[in-house]
Amino acid sequence: MKRILSFMMMLVLVVTTLAVPVMVSAADDVIIVAGENFFTSTGNWSGESSLKGPTGKPAYWSSDTKEATVTYSAEALVPGEYEVFFWKNVHTAKNDNAVPLEISHSGGISNAVVDCSTGESGWESVGKFTFTESEAEYVKVIRSGKSADVITRTGGVMFRPLKLSASTAAVVDMDEGDKYIYDLFNYLGITTVFDFTDNAKQVTRAEFLAAVMKALDAPSAVDTEPFLDVPENHAFYNEIMSAKSNGIVAGNGLGYFNPDNPIMLEEAAKIAVHSLELLSTIENIGVERANAQGGYKIGYILELNKQGLAKGLPSNAADAPLTVESVKVIIKNILDADIREMITEDRIPVLERVHDIYEGSGKVNAVFGASVKNGTTIDKGFAIIDSTRYELGNLSIDKYLGMETDFYYVDKDGADQIIAMIGQPGAKYLEIDADDILNTTLNVGTGNVEIEYYNEKSKNGRLDGKGGL
Repeated sequence: MKRILSFMMMLVLVVTTLAVPVMVSAADDVIIVAGENFFTSTGNWSGESSLKGPTGKPAYWSSDTKEATVTYSAEALVPGEYEVFFWKNVHTAKNDNAVPLEISHSGGISNAVVDCSTGESGWESVGKFTFTESEAEYVKVIRSGKSADVITRTGGVMFRPLKLSASTAAVVDMDEGDKYIYDLFNYLGITTVFDFTDNAKQVTRAEFLAAVMKALDAPSAVDTEPFLDVPENHAFYNEIMSAKSNGIVAGNGLGYFNPDNPIMLEEAAKIAVHSLELLSTIENIGVERANAQGGYKIGYILELNKQGLAKGLPSNAADAPLTVESVKVIIKNILDADIREMITEDRIPVLERVHDIYEGSGKVNAVFGASVKNGTTIDKGFAIIDSTRYELGNLSIDKYLGMETDFYYVDKDGADQIIAMIGQPGAKYLEIDADDILNTTLNVGTGNVEIEYYNEKSKNGRLDGKGGL
């Protein structure tokens, strides 16, 4: 450590250690603690119990003679099957021997009862259920018809993943760039169309069209004759009918759409060009220009390139059906495309114009449990970037603490919420051992160097500044 210090003209170690949060990812147990995020209550409850919950925080208790409830929302869960556990606080005096639980899940409502008057305090399984990231799914503790000398306590619930959906189970193995796009696509519902992680898989005509329509938040279908090969129970019936009624697709002229055929670049180009024309509030000359350049096929491929929608595609993309990897590129380019407004003629990206999603950048100065700026503290589910406070929903950005980042955010109920984040290029990490010692040698040239890292047992840090690094 001393040898490293001798290389530096300025060294700043800014360390703030707060209560360690429960870290959650797609593969972790998800613990919701009484009194924290995704927790609501009705009736009279106190958060000052002498008995502790799963993280050491006091459990909630009630002796209300009227109905009182505590609800733990399951809306932040990655879709999939979970085993649900209830944290029971055992107390032999006055403790509730029949705590009713109501579990709302994808299959409806289930009920369970936990005896908190005997046994040991800790997690007790109440069943296995499937959840779909819906706001209507929850675990509810219900106190009703009990006298004041019976105490009902709750410290939290835990969701243990058993089988996650195919589109999300492999998220933890993505590289950072793919995860950034995944989080954005997931927010827009595009990841429900195809397996985002299977880059080599061919994409069908129906899947590509459905992804485009979700990207553009396309209007509902008006009365139109359905395709003969797209029944009402087709997974993407609504998206295909919307595209047909809005002139984006017309089929083969014989009443068929061929939804299961792999999509070729020229077909994707025609859909993309026609889709963006649907959004424009002035006459979009894209279709006219494509037809003037030869029409289908080559004219639309040329127009795809002219509008920047093919940027990033491999040079041989036209030689075979499009894969998930290529389709992700086209969809991202559509979201980034500028649409010119009629009155102001301002060019506004599709993400902003259609979805009210904005791009931001800045340094992550504080997350729940740690900060790198003046000992700043912040509640769970929030972060401070530069000097602005953002909500995070169920997004974890702890690894970006101290880093310059790019991110997407939305205005949600009057508060800015981050939906995807990535570190800016060039960030350099340091390894820190259990004693907070930098175990690397730095070759520092002229100029100032600043090191910032935090002690949250993550052994992460970052190197910032100038000087031949």
